[in-house]
Amino acid sequence: MNTETSTQPLKLVTVIGLRQSGIFPEGSVPCVRTLRYWTRRRTLPHICVGRRVYYDLAVVVAHLLNNLSIPAR
Repeated sequence: MNTETSTQPLKLVTVIGLRQSGIFPEGSVPCVRTLRYWTRRRTLPHICVGRRVYYDLAVVVAHLLNNLSIPAR
């Protein structure tokens, strides 16, 4: 039985690193307050370690691409 798993290391960043990561369009980067609000409402996937909050960039990007929708006018 060959059970090889390709495990990639997690890229965990803080809220400041999430803003500076480049996943948001230039000029449309949400502020820290907005990101913390989304985290508090549990609309943005995050990982809590004690009192610290980290974000996995790959999971956040996938979540935003799948779940973020802008209603048409």
